[in-house]
Amino acid sequence: MSWAFAALGDRARAEYHALRVEQLAPGSADALALRAELEQRAGHANPALELYRAAAQRAANDATLQIRYAAALRSAGQGTQARDWLRAALKNQPESFRLRIALADVLFELADYAAAAREAELALEREPTAPAALYIAGAAAYQLQNHVRAADRLGRYLQTDVNALEVRLLYANALLHAERTDEAARQYGVILAASPNRADARYNLGVALWKSDRREEARALFRALCSEGDAAACPYAEATLRQDASPAFTDPAN
Repeated sequence: MSWAFAALGDRARAEYHALRVEQLAPGSADALALRAELEQRAGHANPALELYRAAAQRAANDATLQIRYAAALRSAGQGTQARDWLRAALKNQPESFRLRIALADVLFELADYAAAAREAELALEREPTAPAALYIAGAAAYQLQNHVRAADRLGRYLQTDVNALEVRLLYANALLHAERTDEAARQYGVILAASPNRADARYNLGVALWKSDRREEARALFRALCSEGDAAACPYAEATLRQDASPAFTDPAN
């Protein structure tokens, strides 16, 4: 109950219920975590971290408390400490899907893409359709330039959330890198149907059309970008129109 009040910003009621928990179970992990939540919401980062750590240590088998402490470390800019904590927690609970996903997420944030991909793939062995695992596996594979795997994982993610335009853009870019140009063009079209002014999607659609030997369509798209004064895409488009050479692929992920 106290978690709910804290989430709603009702500090007085949250403090009352935290006190009741402390009275009923003095020093319990739940009581410590509730106090940590209140300190964090009050902007007291260091006391919150100490309380979260104490709660996590007191309930070493509680994945939620391990993840909450790691999240607090990340919020405090201590990503490597969060990684190390989650690794230790995962050794204690090697079958925990939630701990593995939390670790993969931290590793991705730390730009350790190979390790993030490994953890996400292990998570997918347990839950093959888990959106978080599919996204991290796909995004990490993309950063590692494994575009075939990235396209597979991101495509499967989009089956769970068809409206995720940023994921769809990454998926389309992975397809384009993998030389699946017709499929990439279709995906850029889906993005532009929902967001017609996306210059990155419009330009990369032109690249996909060009690579699919649909040169006139590509030229028309590049001319339109330049006539609209798109500062980012126009120099590439102009070079292609002037030299009739293969356009450079602009990749916002790199």
